[in-house]
Amino acid sequence: MLVSLADQAAVNLNKTRLYSASITDRMTDMFNTRHFEMVLHDEMEKSIQTGKPMCLAVSDIDKFKKFNDTYGHKAGDEVLKEVARVFTSCRRPDKNDTVYRYGGEEYCMILPDTTPEEAAVVIENYRRKVEEHVVMYEGKELKVTVSVGVSASISDTSLIKEIFVKADEALYACKEGGRNQVRLFYRGLKRRHDPNLQGDALKQALQAEWTALAAAAPVEGPAEKKDETAAEAEIKAAA
Repeated sequence: MLVSLADQAAVNLNKTRLYSASITDRMTDMFNTRHFEMVLHDEMEKSIQTGKPMCLAVSDIDKFKKFNDTYGHKAGDEVLKEVARVFTSCRRPDKNDTVYRYGGEEYCMILPDTTPEEAAVVIENYRRKVEEHVVMYEGKELKVTVSVGVSASISDTSLIKEIFVKADEALYACKEGGRNQVRLFYRGLKRRHDPNLQGDALKQALQAEWTALAAAAPVEGPAEKKDETAAEAEIKAAA
C-alpha cells in the first residue's frame, strides 16, 4: 500500500514537472507563448465579467538584430536572459503579474486588475531599469534599451486579439518615435508616457489629449447625420 502511494506520488510529481517544462521558455525561465495565450484568454474573460480592467504590455529590445551582428549571438543570448530577469523582477506579487517570452526578443506582461495609469508606472520602472543595467560578457560592458506598448481591456477593447494588436501598435509607435520609451494605447491615441505624470495626473492628461483630438475631428455633414438618424430609428423599431 505504501509502495503504491509512493509510486503514485512519483508519477504525479513527474507529470507536474513535464507540464511546467511544457509552458516554460528554457532560455529565460519565463512562461512561453502557449501559456501566454491561455492566461490572456482567462484574464480577459475575468476582466469582462468583473468590469475591472487588465493591461497587456508588449516589450521589444531595441535594435537587437544590430546588437547580434555587432557582438554575436552568444552575447545576444546573455542579453535576452538579463532583460528577462529585469522584467521578471518588476512584477507586483500582490497583483499576480505574469511574464512571458512571446518570441525572439519580444516579451509580454499581463497585469490583472490594473488601470493603464497603474500599468504605466510598472512598465516605466522596467524600461528605466533596463536602460541602467549593464550586462557583463567576456569582459565587455554591454547595454541595451527596450520599447514597450501597453493596452487595456474594457476601455480599449474586449477582444483578445485586439488587446494584443493595440499593444503592438503602441510598441510600433515607440519605434517610430525614437525607441527606449513606453507608450499607452488610449482610445486610439498612442501616447508616450511621461514618468513625471502618475495616477490622476496621468489620467487627466490622457483624457484631455483625447478630448482635444476628438474636438479637432471633422464634423459630419447633414447627409451623414441623416443616415445615422435613420439607422438609429431602425434599431429602435427592431428593439
